[in-house]
Amino acid sequence: MRKLALLFGLVIFSFFFHSCQETKMERFVRETAEYTKKNCPQRIGNDNIIILDSLVFHDDGTRDYINYYSVHADSVQKEYLITQKQALHDALLNGIVNSVELKNVKIAGLNIVHRYYTADTHDLIFEFRFTPKDYN
Repeated sequence: MRKLALLFGLVIFSFFFHSCQETKMERFVRETAEYTKKNCPQRIGNDNIIILDSLVFHDDGTRDYINYYSVHADSVQKEYLITQKQALHDALLNGIVNSVELKNVKIAGLNIVHRYYTADTHDLIFEFRFTPKDYN
Protein backbone atom coordinates (compact mmCIF):
# COMPACT_ATOMS: atom_id res chain seq x y z
CA MET A 1 0.00 0.00 0.00
CA ARG A 2 2.84 2.35 0.83
CA LYS A 3 4.52 1.63 -2.51
CA LEU A 4 1.27 2.41 -4.32
CA ALA A 5 0.91 5.74 -2.48
CA LEU A 6 4.55 6.59 -3.21
CA LEU A 7 4.12 5.69 -6.88
CA PHE A 8 0.94 7.76 -7.07
CA GLY A 9 2.74 10.69 -5.45
CA LEU A 10 5.61 10.43 -7.93
CA VAL A 11 3.19 10.35 -10.86
CA ILE A 12 1.37 13.46 -9.59
CA PHE A 13 4.67 15.26 -8.91
CA SER A 14 5.95 14.31 -12.36
CA PHE A 15 2.76 15.60 -13.97
CA PHE A 16 2.97 18.95 -12.20
CA PHE A 17 6.71 19.26 -12.75
CA HIS A 18 6.31 18.54 -16.45
CA SER A 19 3.42 21.00 -16.82
CA CYS A 20 5.63 23.74 -15.40
CA GLN A 21 8.13 23.17 -18.18
CA GLU A 22 6.26 25.23 -20.77
CA THR A 23 8.66 26.69 -23.34
CA LYS A 24 8.54 30.32 -24.40
CA MET A 25 7.07 29.31 -27.75
CA GLU A 26 4.39 27.17 -26.09
CA ARG A 27 3.60 30.11 -23.84
CA PHE A 28 3.13 32.40 -26.86
CA VAL A 29 0.76 29.84 -28.42
CA ARG A 30 -1.25 29.64 -25.20
CA GLU A 31 -1.27 33.38 -24.50
CA THR A 32 -2.39 34.38 -28.00
CA ALA A 33 -5.21 31.83 -27.86
CA GLU A 34 -6.28 33.14 -24.44
CA TYR A 35 -6.12 36.76 -25.65
CA THR A 36 -8.23 35.95 -28.70
CA LYS A 37 -10.82 34.10 -26.63
CA LYS A 38 -11.07 36.92 -24.10
CA ASN A 39 -10.74 40.04 -26.29
CA CYS A 40 -11.75 39.29 -29.88
CA PRO A 41 -13.43 40.46 -31.94
CA GLN A 42 -12.21 43.92 -30.97
CA ARG A 43 -13.00 47.14 -32.81
CA ILE A 44 -9.92 49.23 -33.62
CA GLY A 45 -10.16 53.01 -33.89
CA ASN A 46 -13.14 55.31 -33.91
CA ASP A 47 -14.46 54.53 -37.38
CA ASN A 48 -15.38 50.91 -36.51
CA ILE A 49 -14.30 49.55 -39.89
CA ILE A 50 -11.28 47.58 -38.65
CA ILE A 51 -11.78 44.66 -36.30
CA LEU A 52 -9.07 42.57 -34.67
CA ASP A 53 -10.38 39.05 -35.20
CA SER A 54 -7.57 37.07 -33.63
CA LEU A 55 -4.03 37.02 -32.39
CA VAL A 56 -2.13 33.85 -33.32
CA PHE A 57 1.29 32.35 -32.78
CA HIS A 58 2.03 28.95 -34.31
CA ASP A 59 5.13 27.23 -33.01
CA ASP A 60 6.00 26.13 -36.55
CA GLY A 61 9.41 27.72 -36.97
CA THR A 62 8.22 30.90 -38.74
CA ARG A 63 8.43 32.93 -35.54
CA ASP A 64 5.39 34.93 -36.72
CA TYR A 65 3.23 36.58 -34.08
CA ILE A 66 0.19 37.39 -36.22
CA ASN A 67 -2.63 39.89 -35.76
CA TYR A 68 -5.57 39.14 -38.08
CA TYR A 69 -7.91 42.01 -38.93
CA SER A 70 -11.09 42.20 -40.96
CA VAL A 71 -11.94 45.43 -42.72
CA HIS A 72 -15.67 46.21 -42.80
CA ALA A 73 -15.71 48.99 -45.34
CA ASP A 74 -17.26 49.99 -48.60
CA SER A 75 -15.09 50.44 -51.68
CA VAL A 76 -14.46 54.14 -51.02
CA GLN A 77 -13.34 53.47 -47.45
CA LYS A 78 -11.09 50.59 -48.61
CA GLU A 79 -9.46 52.79 -51.23
CA TYR A 80 -8.85 55.48 -48.63
CA LEU A 81 -7.35 52.91 -46.28
CA ILE A 82 -5.02 51.75 -49.03
CA THR A 83 -3.86 55.34 -49.61
CA GLN A 84 -3.01 55.47 -45.90
CA LYS A 85 -0.87 52.32 -46.02
CA GLN A 86 2.42 54.06 -45.20
CA ALA A 87 0.89 56.02 -42.31
CA LEU A 88 -0.61 52.80 -40.94
CA HIS A 89 2.75 51.05 -41.29
CA ASP A 90 4.50 53.85 -39.42
CA ALA A 91 1.86 53.92 -36.66
CA LEU A 92 2.06 50.16 -36.18
CA LEU A 93 5.86 50.19 -36.05
CA ASN A 94 5.83 53.06 -33.56
CA GLY A 95 3.32 51.16 -31.45
CA ILE A 96 5.50 48.05 -31.47
CA VAL A 97 8.67 49.96 -30.59
CA ASN A 98 6.94 51.65 -27.63
CA SER A 99 4.81 48.70 -26.49
CA VAL A 100 5.31 47.36 -23.00
CA GLU A 101 2.78 44.57 -23.68
CA LEU A 102 4.98 43.20 -26.47
CA LYS A 103 8.16 43.20 -24.36
CA ASN A 104 8.44 39.38 -24.21
CA VAL A 105 7.61 39.06 -27.91
CA LYS A 106 10.35 41.53 -28.78
CA ILE A 107 12.87 39.91 -26.42
CA ALA A 108 12.15 36.55 -28.08
CA GLY A 109 12.90 38.15 -31.44
CA LEU A 110 9.61 37.21 -33.06
CA ASN A 111 8.28 38.68 -36.29
CA ILE A 112 5.21 40.78 -35.57
CA VAL A 113 2.75 40.52 -38.44
CA HIS A 114 -0.44 42.50 -39.10
CA ARG A 115 -2.74 41.08 -41.81
CA TYR A 116 -5.77 42.97 -43.07
CA TYR A 117 -8.50 41.12 -44.97
CA THR A 118 -11.77 42.27 -46.49
CA ALA A 119 -14.66 41.19 -44.28
CA ASP A 120 -16.86 40.14 -47.17
CA THR A 121 -14.50 38.24 -49.50
CA HIS A 122 -11.59 37.55 -47.10
CA ASP A 123 -9.11 38.86 -49.68
CA LEU A 124 -5.82 40.08 -48.29
CA ILE A 125 -5.69 43.88 -48.49
CA PHE A 126 -2.20 44.20 -47.08
CA GLU A 127 0.26 42.72 -44.65
CA PHE A 128 2.87 44.40 -42.50
CA ARG A 129 5.73 42.25 -41.24
CA PHE A 130 8.05 43.71 -38.62
CA THR A 131 11.23 41.83 -37.80
CA PRO A 132 13.52 42.39 -34.83
CA LYS A 133 15.70 44.46 -37.17
CA ASP A 134 12.73 46.83 -37.65
CA TYR A 135 11.70 47.30 -34.02
CA ASN A 136 15.00 47.09 -32.12
